[in-house]
Amino acid sequence: MTRISLRDGVALRRDVAFRTIDDEGVVLDLATGTYFGLNTSGTRMWQLLAEHRSLRKVVAALGREFDAGPDTLERDLLAFVEHLASRDLVRIVREGRASRRRT
Repeated sequence: MTRISLRDGVALRRDVAFRTIDDEGVVLDLATGTYFGLNTSGTRMWQLLAEHRSLRKVVAALGREFDAGPDTLERDLLAFVEHLASRDLVRIVREGRASRRRT
């Protein structure tokens, strides 16, 4: 598998539901019935992925919201997206061709 980079984007699956409970999020894979809990930063990353699709835009938004260096934010975002992709919760769209269309 090719490494994910900030040039890439994501497409969210139609059959994956997301809800917030207090400051934490829950992602539910409706196809398998499996759910995943997200902490506060993971919840915000998911929300920004849904809004922007572009990883470059998401890391820029995180930089405006969190008190962390750009290298840390990039590393954390890419690891988060790789984890989501490994669980088939998102699809990676290479070279920034992320569309507004959900898969």
